Amino acid sequence: KKMSDFYLSNRLSEEYPWIRDVYEETSGFIHLSYKHIGTSSQLINEDERTVAFSISKIDRFVTEDEMMSSIK
Repeated sequence: KKMSDFYLSNRLSEEYPWIRDVYEETSGFIHLSYKHIGTSSQLINEDERTVAFSISKIDRFVTEDEMMSSIK
């Protein structure tokens, strides 16, 4: 079998059932998804429909506590 992340998460979840939930919640950060856009943007002005984007080593819009609570 090809050792894809999906295959490995399925195999590991046979012994560790929580692995599947972790994979589903975090794979969006590896495979380009809404998580990249959502966590790299912030609404600036709703009336003007403006947002700010930040893609860098430092996450400006999501705290570490928010990151940890999203995988619980």
